[in-house]
Amino acid sequence: MRSPSRVRLAQLLGLAFLAALAVLPVKSALNGALGRDVGFLPAVAAVVVAAGLGGFLPGLVATGVSIVLEAYMFMDPGGRLDVAVESDRVRLLLFGLVGLLASTLAWLRDRAQDDSHRARAEAEVAKERTDLIVRRLSALQGLAAELAGALTRDHLTNALLAHGIASLQADGAVIFYINPGEEHLEAIGSRGYSPAGEQVMSILPLDIPTPATDVARTGESVFIEDPAEYVARYGPSLASHGIEVLPHSVAAVPLAIDDRSFGVLGFTWDSQHEFAEDRRDFIAAIARLGAAALERARLSSAEIGHAAEVEAVIGALGEGIIVIEPDGSVRSDNAAAARLLGGRVASLAELLGRLRDAGGDAPSELPASPTEFQLRARRDTSVEIVAYPVAEPAGTFPPTTVVVCRDMTAFRQGQGLREAFLSLLSHELRTPVTTIYGGSSVLTRPGASLSEETRTEILADIASEANRLYRLVEDLLVLARFDEGIDLGGEPSLLQRLVPIVVEQERMRWPAIQFAVEVALDLPAVRADETSVQQVLRNLLSNAAKYSDVGSVVDVTVEAVPGGVAMRVRDHGAGVDTNEAESLFEPFYRSPKTAKMAGGAGIGLYVSRRLVDAMDGRIWAAPAEGGGSEFTVVLPTYEGEFSD
Repeated sequence: MRSPSRVRLAQLLGLAFLAALAVLPVKSALNGALGRDVGFLPAVAAVVVAAGLGGFLPGLVATGVSIVLEAYMFMDPGGRLDVAVESDRVRLLLFGLVGLLASTLAWLRDRAQDDSHRARAEAEVAKERTDLIVRRLSALQGLAAELAGALTRDHLTNALLAHGIASLQADGAVIFYINPGEEHLEAIGSRGYSPAGEQVMSILPLDIPTPATDVARTGESVFIEDPAEYVARYGPSLASHGIEVLPHSVAAVPLAIDDRSFGVLGFTWDSQHEFAEDRRDFIAAIARLGAAALERARLSSAEIGHAAEVEAVIGALGEGIIVIEPDGSVRSDNAAAARLLGGRVASLAELLGRLRDAGGDAPSELPASPTEFQLRARRDTSVEIVAYPVAEPAGTFPPTTVVVCRDMTAFRQGQGLREAFLSLLSHELRTPVTTIYGGSSVLTRPGASLSEETRTEILADIASEANRLYRLVEDLLVLARFDEGIDLGGEPSLLQRLVPIVVEQERMRWPAIQFAVEVALDLPAVRADETSVQQVLRNLLSNAAKYSDVGSVVDVTVEAVPGGVAMRVRDHGAGVDTNEAESLFEPFYRSPKTAKMAGGAGIGLYVSRRLVDAMDGRIWAAPAEGGGSEFTVVLPTYEGEFSD
């Protein structure tokens, strides 16, 4: 029931009293007009009016006053309140009950009206709150939808700032990020501020007191409703750092995930702004959505970066990698797999179709352990295949499979080369060592009586085989040096001086062969290593002499060519075939055409090419006109300055 003010209550009680007094002239007039007592009808009217207008208490006052006046004025004995007649007392009692009933009904009416007003007011408040909640939920839903579709951090920050300002009717908003290990906040997005303000906020050291830095340090939200309070609270400190403080109402809340704070979301209003509890909760909800989206973007960016790193690593691997989906399609592969298999494969069936096992058939499934196959399109290529199923959730079958392809061709060729090397080397070493050991044993045998001719012949054999062994070791040492990496060809060399010396040395080793030397005049210096040039020329001369008939001539020509100087060694022996000219420079290769004519390890020409390449030169072999073979070495002209 409504509680009227004291003045209002006094007015209502006065009205009730006057209503009761007004009954006296009315009843007197009625009694005179009718010639009899009309009873309590006028008094009941007064009570009803008083109760209707004033409620319970005025109705009771009107009832009481009417009883007193009725007894005093109209009942025997007149002028007194003690009513003598029993029926009059009953009538007074009944009137009192009627007045009480009328007052009670008026009270019930007032209470019902109060309840109705209160219910209506509560309904209005509830409706307004419901509308507010709906608007806020709609705003949060719209924000969530846009954040879900954002792919970059910039898109996320722009969406968060725009929706936050629109939903809160703020004048400005800013997002700060806390970089791990750094003592400052970095503004990654802002709206509603001047360029100067944005410049000030771009980097905020944590030791400067601001709402944002307070949130970053404590993890607790900061709400300042009165702009004057903001200026008083932060103005002096910011002014000491040369930062102007403009009056704002401020709301700053942490951006946090699982109690891990990584940023601050701030809103400002140019005028005073109230932050009721539900409004603070709404701002916190915006911050939670923003934090989740920013964290998702960070994780997504990290995942994309990690995936790119993995793709780069897989792409850089020398081994082929193929990822096959459960349906047999190829999800991805790297360049090494495409190169090894002769092109990209689109499915498991296509991969298996490119392989052939030891029996010449295509495998029916991927091997679970390393298994070697040949390629159908390139039978000289050996491929080792092994499949690794990727662990999948229970009930998923078949799983995704990662297939690793290794090129075993070089390994198999290396095995063959090693076997050939060991076989040739053992033979090439055995012959000179046996000769040297046997000859030295004969010469040092006690009591041996050898003729001078025999001793000279044995010593010549020992010297020849020692020289042969020396050259073999020299070639092997060069191979070892190339494994470590060497750089040749930095100094000027004169081939017109070197070539005759080397030819003369070889002439003594091969007395049954004639060497004809022709060196052009005024040859330029070449950029080369003299020791390496001598070794290359010795190998070429030795090969030419070894595969020539007794009495044959080996021609050596040195002449200028564009960009350098050429050494040509021509023999008149069995010659080389054009289709095997390049193979001669492969390690341990010996031409079937000449292999039985003389021994050799098959490394001299290989070493020669390596040395010439290291000096930026060229070497090649070709059939000579009229029979035999011709080996040519071209070394570049020296372009530097000559030292004194």
